[in-house]
Amino acid sequence: MPPQTQLTLPDGRTVTLRRHPSRAQPDNLRAWDAADELALAWMAGDTEGLLADDVEAPITPGGVEEAHGRTVLVNDRFGALAVGLADRHPASWADSALTWEVTRANLEANGQDPSAAEIVPASHGLPPVGVAVVKVPRAKAMLEWQLRRIAVAALPGTVVVGAGMTREVHSSTVELFERILGPTVTTRARKKTRLLLTRVDLDRVDPEVPGTSTHEAHGVTVVAEPGVFGAAGTDDGTELLLANLPAVQGPVDVIDLGCGTGIVGTVIARDNPAARLVFTDVSDLAVHSARRTFERTLPGQEATFHVADGLSACADGSADLVVVNPPFHQGRVVTDDIAWEMFGDARRVLRPGGRIVVVGNRHLAYHAKLKRLYGNVEVLGSDPRFVVMASTRA
Repeated sequence: MPPQTQLTLPDGRTVTLRRHPSRAQPDNLRAWDAADELALAWMAGDTEGLLADDVEAPITPGGVEEAHGRTVLVNDRFGALAVGLADRHPASWADSALTWEVTRANLEANGQDPSAAEIVPASHGLPPVGVAVVKVPRAKAMLEWQLRRIAVAALPGTVVVGAGMTREVHSSTVELFERILGPTVTTRARKKTRLLLTRVDLDRVDPEVPGTSTHEAHGVTVVAEPGVFGAAGTDDGTELLLANLPAVQGPVDVIDLGCGTGIVGTVIARDNPAARLVFTDVSDLAVHSARRTFERTLPGQEATFHVADGLSACADGSADLVVVNPPFHQGRVVTDDIAWEMFGDARRVLRPGGRIVVVGNRHLAYHAKLKRLYGNVEVLGSDPRFVVMASTRA
């Protein structure tokens, strides 16, 4: 049974929405959820039954229409909000290159100009915000950083509509909205989803937004933007990978795939200054972090940085070594699809005799995948939880 792709908007239009086409997906996954539907309904004025009789909303759909500044979409993962609100010419503030790509693709698939929604990378500043529609993320630290960025870009009258599954909207979520933005109310649940409604109180906005964090590890000054993997410190898997990196000498081409903070590639470049490093990650904040880690640790050395889906920015046969610690979650879904794609794409970019070095949890059985793709696999190191493996391109 194919996944549902047709969404009926509050005005009666039907649009086609798809997830990113390069990811194999279980049949029940759609490119939108009930939180998208509820946010679009509120923005269109469909508020019947959403508020208790004794609750006065700090904003109304009419208030949304009156706000000045841009409509900004936050965490609109597959572009459902961008397509539904394209007539507002919103700015989509997004961290993932996949989101940038699929938002444009879904706009085009529905006969809309792909530039109808301006893509604003997460490492960039926000335009003046009139209305912000925020899909509530799972990580509260990321939500806090995003709300603070919205607050400092707010204008008189700016309103914020938060949308999340009920399991993600807790009393602490409401308190966070109120502390950073202003008085906040929540709607009744609809399809296990509710909204948070806020008008920004400019008197309580803190102009100091928490930014990058730094720590020292393996002789590297690690710089991390909020939410980047490894921001709090080097994880155990990466520690094992660093302890078992193969020595590389001379002018070799090395790719740090899914680079995160960039610590692995930076250590390789430090130990072999002749190496030509490429850092690539789907996350804009990760690549921004990796660039700063590299520049802080190795001033004067050069490297290449790509915000891209996997190795899509790298040419065939362009690398001698690919190092990777693959993610095994896509949103809430545990999957090995991303690892399979990374391993297969690494085979494309490796020259004959080139190697891929991988670290992963033991239970993920990456050795079987590597053996199937490359015909060989070697264990470089292990501990009770993780294994470092290498395969050579024939």
